[in-house]
Amino acid sequence: MKNIILTVPEGFLNQRLDSFLTDRIPMYSRSFLQKIIQLGHVKANGVVIKKNSYPVCQGTQIEIAIPEDERPAPELIAQASKTVSILFEHKDFFIINKPAGLIVHKPHRLSAEVSVVDWLLEYNLIPQSIGMPNRPGIVHRLDRDTSGILLIARTMHGLAALGSLFANRMVHKTYLAVVQGHTPESGVINSFIGRDPVTKVKMKAHHVQFDHTFRTAVTEFKTVKHCDTYSIINAFPKTGRTHQIRVHCASIGHPILADTTYGQKSELIKRQALHASAILFIFDGQVIEMTAPVPEDIRLLL
Repeated sequence: MKNIILTVPEGFLNQRLDSFLTDRIPMYSRSFLQKIIQLGHVKANGVVIKKNSYPVCQGTQIEIAIPEDERPAPELIAQASKTVSILFEHKDFFIINKPAGLIVHKPHRLSAEVSVVDWLLEYNLIPQSIGMPNRPGIVHRLDRDTSGILLIARTMHGLAALGSLFANRMVHKTYLAVVQGHTPESGVINSFIGRDPVTKVKMKAHHVQFDHTFRTAVTEFKTVKHCDTYSIINAFPKTGRTHQIRVHCASIGHPILADTTYGQKSELIKRQALHASAILFIFDGQVIEMTAPVPEDIRLLL
């Protein structure tokens, strides 16, 4: 445990505990600190507080006990990572095929759920010093239930170079998706995407900028085939917003099949029918082009 002691300074009156802690110890996220409070690791004047909204006032002494990071058992990591495969290996990065159901990194430091990062560290595939402590090597992400291509830096040069490529929109990705309804032959979805003000776990698309947190998002798509009441499409995100393809497809009335966040569940497949199928970029003058095989559940669906 790492212990931190704070005294609420003058001028504070009934500020939320989680808000105060987030302002005072910014190296930890608000969601992590909220989890710490809920687990009973925070005291105010010697009394354990478990409510994030507990009001703090000047003079209150706050004690926070920060637990060590949780690590899943090696056998759990081995079991969860059996379906992870390395598609391409470079001295500065990997390209892997991530299975659906596996998270890229922990949602918070206390999570014991197996992630891609746990697999990387357990088998010494990258040093823990590459990038942020809780997500070494990670330069972009895939949602838990999205399968397919994931780039992972293995050196500081790789991290910086890939980060620059993503920032300058020079990484070209293709996603295979099955969506509800019959889509046009092709199209461009251009909107602003930000956190849903009502349901915080969701993102929302707006045709105008809802507030400063909403950022421009562009997705091109081409229809591969219409079948029954569904369409098979290739989506080409030009920006990298959270849940971008899922939000954009839903925003034009064609949610991804079995996407329970932006659409509805399906008897045809147990997870959202979305697969990161291809990637293309130039790294240090070398053209890198890679495809990921379609996973069994989507192959059977098709």
